[in-house]
Amino acid sequence: MILIKVAVISDIHGNTESLLEFISYINREDITKVLNLGDIMGGEEPIKTLRIIMKDKRFINVAGNHDDSLTFIEEELTKEELQWLRALPNSRVEIIEEKKFLMVHSRINDNRSIPLLYNEGKIIDFLKDYEGEWEYVLFGHTHFQCYLSFYDGKIMINPGSLGLSYDNKISFAIIEINSKTIDILFKKIDNK
Repeated sequence: MILIKVAVISDIHGNTESLLEFISYINREDITKVLNLGDIMGGEEPIKTLRIIMKDKRFINVAGNHDDSLTFIEEELTKEELQWLRALPNSRVEIIEEKKFLMVHSRINDNRSIPLLYNEGKIIDFLKDYEGEWEYVLFGHTHFQCYLSFYDGKIMINPGSLGLSYDNKISFAIIEINSKTIDILFKKIDNK
């Protein structure tokens, strides 16, 4: 029996159409929590996308590199929207059913650099970059879905890009938690 379903998304990049398609999906699936790994801004409709996310209390957010590069759009945002974006943390730990999930856009102390695994780094250095007391590391930025389980027990998950994927699909992950197991499901929806 599933206790809770959690959606994990990243890299919306102002794609309101994909965001609304995703919201329709989570409404049908009764998903009450969305872990958003950043890059709300950018793309064609960043302000509209931002306003949808700000109003939807299911979204728990961290900042992506595009979310703190606001000079090109700052004058179009309200004071409340600017404050909301500037208050986004670069990382946060979310506890769900006694499991700790680290949320970052790219790396704990740097939401701009590519994770070391994607930069010809060694896997051990990649994992050291996310050391801490959490069982799951959720990261985005690369726009590629990824699941990595390593001997220390930590699981690394990249949900792909909701709004700007390389295969033109709406990519995200669903975490299903029951009393004994956690299942990670990677999803891809065709853009309409």
